[in-house]
Amino acid sequence: MKRKKNHRVATTFTTMTLALAPHGARGHTISWGYENAGTGSINVWAGTYHASDEVSNPEGVLRLTPISPGGTPITSAFTSFQFTKPVGLVDGANNFYAGGLMLVPTDTTGNGGVFSWQSALVGGLTPGTYTFQYDPGSLFTFRWEPWDDSISGGSPLTISAADLGLTGGHHSDAPEPIFLFTDVAAISSALYSSVPTALSQRELALGGSRTTLRDFNTRLFRQRAGMSGHGLGGTAAQ
Repeated sequence: MKRKKNHRVATTFTTMTLALAPHGARGHTISWGYENAGTGSINVWAGTYHASDEVSNPEGVLRLTPISPGGTPITSAFTSFQFTKPVGLVDGANNFYAGGLMLVPTDTTGNGGVFSWQSALVGGLTPGTYTFQYDPGSLFTFRWEPWDDSISGGSPLTISAADLGLTGGHHSDAPEPIFLFTDVAAISSALYSSVPTALSQRELALGGSRTTLRDFNTRLFRQRAGMSGHGLGGTAAQ
């Protein structure tokens, strides 16, 4: 009986040890995000639920692999960190969370959210789909260790031309739509302002025509009347 009791004690101790171990607490990077950092460049942000009293420096190396179109993996060391969420990260748009086998738009890890972020700068990119993960050779403490396969296994995310600051880059000299509306307004104004003028000119023309016609009729009447009077006079003289 004594041996069985010792066995139970040993088993309990082992279970407690695993529960308290860093990896047993499921560290620790629980999000991937990115934001524009200049033309063709992004800052990639890894987020951990560890707070400022536990995080003192960035750790590890980012591995960004283009899959559409394909290409050579790009690596960049994490060089900065902060304790406020980067202003350019929008959950579900360019910031995602650990979700088992794939990233998800909201935090479901149950750790109260992300409290620290570290960033790696990547340049020379083109729009496409890339996998985000730590480089296999990365060295880091449990504070930045990946939470699950969606963080460590290379989850695919699509980086658009807008994310890279490339949208409209070759059309900077094209007029803005506001100019089109201004032109339409100007044309409409000219059109409607010319209508009264045209009507006025039409009335003047018609008025002139009426006057000319009246004068002509008067002269014609007088001429006919004179010829008629002259004929009567001749007959009376005879």
